[in-house]
Amino acid sequence: QQQQQQQQQRQQRQGQGGAAGPSGGAGFGGQQYPGAEASAPPPPPPPPPAHPDDTPAVVACRATLLSAWTHICSAQQECNDLMGLLLSKQEEYSQIILQVPLNVPGNGNLLARQQHNVRVNHATAAVHNVSIRFNAARNGAGVAAAQHKRALEDLDAALTVMARERRAAAETRRGEAVASSFQAEVEAWNQAEKTTDMSIFSAGELKRFAAAMGVDITGCVEKAELVAAIDAKKQGGREAWMVKRKRRAAEEEIAVRQRRKLAELREGESQRAADESAQASAKQRAVAQVATWARNADLKLFLQRSGIVVDAGKEKTKKALTASYRRAMMKYHPDRTRAASVEQQALAAEVTKWITHAWQGLRDE
Repeated sequence: QQQQQQQQQRQQRQGQGGAAGPSGGAGFGGQQYPGAEASAPPPPPPPPPAHPDDTPAVVACRATLLSAWTHICSAQQECNDLMGLLLSKQEEYSQIILQVPLNVPGNGNLLARQQHNVRVNHATAAVHNVSIRFNAARNGAGVAAAQHKRALEDLDAALTVMARERRAAAETRRGEAVASSFQAEVEAWNQAEKTTDMSIFSAGELKRFAAAMGVDITGCVEKAELVAAIDAKKQGGREAWMVKRKRRAAEEEIAVRQRRKLAELREGESQRAADESAQASAKQRAVAQVATWARNADLKLFLQRSGIVVDAGKEKTKKALTASYRRAMMKYHPDRTRAASVEQQALAAEVTKWITHAWQGLRDE
């Protein structure tokens, strides 16, 4: 009967895997650490190979993406390794919990329970340490994934810009080819119009004129045949040529206006970008200056550091600092610095914000 009772007690302990630990706190209970039940997501596919025609910007983005991909693969592998180690430590902890000595009187049993408590504490510490490493690795994998996503977006943007620039270059080349062809046609027609006898030109020059004017010289062998074909074109195609020339002039005028407008837009964008950059830099310097003036300072000391005359006296109430506050607003308020430089406007805005906040926090008396 005593052996049956001991066996029942052991089975009850085995069924209570979440028994209290030696410190009285609940054990891990054989359950997995939160987040360890799922493996890290599979690594992203490797970056596409480089192309010999890549622009420098695309080459730089590809290098950044490759570095980010290597980093995320390493981070995810470390996360998976630590997750396996964590599961192993949890299993060891569960096995140790189930090895609780029987509750029988005697000094030997007390020593066994103390030794068991030591093993439980060691297993608990091992699970805790690995869980900390696992959390850090999981956070690192998340950061690496965000960096990889940003690098991939930057590469896509650089490829889009490269494709747009190449399309623009191709359109420019086509436009230049059309312009060159039209200029050759203009020169050929001008030469034909002011030349009464086209036979004074050589056969090679006549063929060049015919090609520029769009004359079909198929079957023309003799020089006289080339002259006759060009004369026929002059007589029958003069009206169509004049219409084409006027239309071409109108198109060229429109193109000139479009190019001028595009140049103005680009210049405006560049100016706005330069202004924004200058404003951002001026704001950074203004914030730093205000932080220097505000270090360990109240409103009175800040006003003195910013060049405002403060009335004599030790009081720091609103009533005592009213005149000084008004002088500061007269000097630094944004409405009074609109015509000043970007640096002065940024400093005035930051000083005004600091002074206003400090003024609202002063006691009235």
